[in-house]
Amino acid sequence: MDKSVIIIRAIKYATATLAIEGRVLDEDAQDLIKRQMKGELTEQEFLNAALRRVME
Repeated sequence: MDKSVIIIRAIKYATATLAIEGRVLDEDAQDLIKRQMKGELTEQEFLNAALRRVME
């Protein structure tokens, strides 16, 4: 299976799971996750970016 298909499915799953809880995964968060899954960000870069988003 193509990696891009796996990423899309993972994002859809996460979005649906959060929706059940009444939460939303916005476009910026989705892009951040996609970048990490594609290997564009290290785990530490991803965690730092996610923490910055929470602290805003």
